[in-house]
Amino acid sequence: MNSIASRYRLLLTAISTAILASGCSNGPQVAPNIPSNTAAVAAERFLSDSVGPRIGKSVWAVVPSPNEQASDGLDDDLLYSISGTSPNDVWAVGYDCCVPHGSQDYNTALIEHWNGSAWSIVPNPKNEPADTQLRGVAAISANDAWAVGWTTFPNGTLIEHWNGKNWSVVSSPAESDGELWAITAVSSKDVWAVGEGDFKALAEHWDGNKWSAIPTQSGPKGLSVMQSVSAVNANDIWAVGVYDKPDTNAFAEHWNGTSWELVKIAGSFFSSIFSGVTSVAANNVWAVGYENTKADRVLRTLIEQWDGRKWRVVPSPNKDPKGYQQNNWLDAVVAESPTDIWAVGYWTVYQPLALFERWDGKQWTVQRGPASLESKTLAAESQLLGITKIGTAGLLWGAGYQSIPGQCCSGTLTARATHAE
Repeated sequence: MNSIASRYRLLLTAISTAILASGCSNGPQVAPNIPSNTAAVAAERFLSDSVGPRIGKSVWAVVPSPNEQASDGLDDDLLYSISGTSPNDVWAVGYDCCVPHGSQDYNTALIEHWNGSAWSIVPNPKNEPADTQLRGVAAISANDAWAVGWTTFPNGTLIEHWNGKNWSVVSSPAESDGELWAITAVSSKDVWAVGEGDFKALAEHWDGNKWSAIPTQSGPKGLSVMQSVSAVNANDIWAVGVYDKPDTNAFAEHWNGTSWELVKIAGSFFSSIFSGVTSVAANNVWAVGYENTKADRVLRTLIEQWDGRKWRVVPSPNKDPKGYQQNNWLDAVVAESPTDIWAVGYWTVYQPLALFERWDGKQWTVQRGPASLESKTLAAESQLLGITKIGTAGLLWGAGYQSIPGQCCSGTLTARATHAE
C-alpha cells in the first residue's frame, strides 16, 4: 500500500474513527458514539428521534447500479465520484475490492456509465496497472472524460481518459509517490487534477496536449492533501483539503490564473476537514466537511462560504437522536444556483447512514433521502461520497456505497434527484 496513503488514512482513523481499510468491508467505517448499554431493541426509537428538520417528501430515488462479482463471493464495490454531460451520459468511478492477483488481493478501478436507461460496468484500460483506485471523474463531452486516482504497483498517481470508445491510461507528470483525489474541467483544453505528492498538496494541469505539475502551497506543516477542486473560470479555481500538523485541519487554496496561494479559512477548530467544494461565482464558493471539538471528539458538519473577500462559517444542521451526539460528515457539495445547493455525506447510529442537506438561499436543512436509505433497522448502511448536477433542469446524481443484504460487504450506490427550486 502507498505509504503516504497509509499515513493519511491512519490520520483520519485517529481523529475521526473513519478509515478505508483493506479487505472485506472496505468502505469508510465509523465507530458510533452510542452508550454501550443502549439495547438493539431501542434502535428504532433511536432512529426515529434523529430525523431533525427535514423538509417534505424526498426528491431522491435509488437507481440500481452493478457490482463486480468476486470469485470468492466476498467483495466491496464503492463509487467515489460522479459527473455527466447530459441525462443520457453520466460517469461514476471508484474501485472494486478485492480481486485475486496471484498470491495477493488487489483493488481494481471501477468505472460505470449511465446511458439514460441503466448503469453498466465499462471495461478498464488494458494497460491499467495493478491495485488501482479512481477517486475523481470529470465529463466534458460524450467523447471526452477524465478520471484520476492512484495505483500501488507502480506506486503513484493515475490518470485515465475516455475518447468515446474506450478508456486509456495517460502519462502523469507526478507518477511516483502521489495520489490524485479530484478533478474538474473548465474546457477540453483546461483540466485540473489535485491530490497529494511527496506529502505536499499536488496540482496537475491538462492543456490539451499534455499534463504538467503546477507548484502549489501546502498546509502549515506535515502532510497536505487536496481532496476537492472546483472552477469558476480558467483564472478562478478553488481546491480544498486537509493538513495534519499541528492538528488535522482544513485548508483552502486558490488559483488566480498565475499561481496557487493559500487562503485563510474561517473558524478555529480542534480538528477539521474539507472534503468537497463547489463554485457558484467569484464571490460565492462553498466548502463542506466536518469539524470537531477537543471536548467530545464528535464529528459535526462544517460548511463555509467564500464571499469574494473572506471565508465564513455558515450554520449547518446535524442529525442527532435526543440525548446523543452522532458523527455527521459532509463528503461532497454541488450548486444548482445561488439558492439551491446540495451537500451529501453520512451520519452514524450503529453504522453510516446517508445524509442529504440543502441550502435554499437562507439556511441549510436536512433533507429526506430515498425511502430505502431511511430505514429504521440496523440492516441498512449507506454513504454518499460524490454528487453532481446534470445541465440546468434540476437533475442531480449522487454516488457512494450501501450494504448488500445478506452479505458482509458493500455495493455501489447511485441516487438520482429531479427537482425544481
